[in-house]
Formats: sequence, structure tokens, C-alpha cells
Amino acid sequence: MKTVNAFICTVILGVLSNVAIANGPSWNRLAPEHQEVLSDFQSNWENLPNERREKLLKRAESWQQLSPECREALQNRWRELRELPPEVRNTLRERWQNMTPEQRREAMQSSPHKARCQQTNER
Repeated sequence: MKTVNAFICTVILGVLSNVAIANGPSWNRLAPEHQEVLSDFQSNWENLPNERREKLLKRAESWQQLSPECREALQNRWRELRELPPEVRNTLRERWQNMTPEQRREAMQSSPHKARCQQTNER
């Protein structure tokens, strides 16, 4: 499976879990599954602040806990977003940044991939 790119790790998966992890390990100490998910960060991993590494590891753990169907739905959603014209993506990014945490939660609950993820995770 292709690796998850940085946007998925930082935006979509950021709302999925708050799993506790140890302080920012080096790249070589990451589990192979986490290295796969976080491969976009490999070249710069050692330069990232520990807080950023921890946040990314939480998201990687969240990703690993998703069903294959949910992962596929999220990846498809990312492809759709990536194919939007840059000005549309910028508008969406600005809108997201201006939302309150509650508005972001509501937006994520109504996202197209959410229903598929809930269905597959309830089985």
C-alpha cells in the first residue's frame, strides 16, 4: 500500500485519536508500521521537535488502528482533495484554520469518509 502523505497525517488523522506515546524516538527506533505511515517525514525526522514527533506518532498509531476499508476511504478522500485546484485547496485550508475546535469536529463528523469508517469499525 502506498504511504500516507503528510497531509493525511496532519489533518485528517489528527482528529481520530489521542493515544499516549513516549517522547520522540529516533527514526530507527520507530516500529516498521509507523515508518511506513510516516515515510514522508523520514528525511527530516531527526530535525523535528519532540512535540511534533509525538503528534505524528499518535496519528500513525490511529491510522494503524483503522480498518482497511476506512483507510481506503480516507486515502480516496485525500486524492480528491489533492486534485482540487490550488485556489480551492487554499480556500478550504483558510476555512479550516478559521474554525473553532467544535466546528472542526462537526465538519469531520459530516465528512464523506466518516460514514464508511463508522460502518466498518462497528462490525
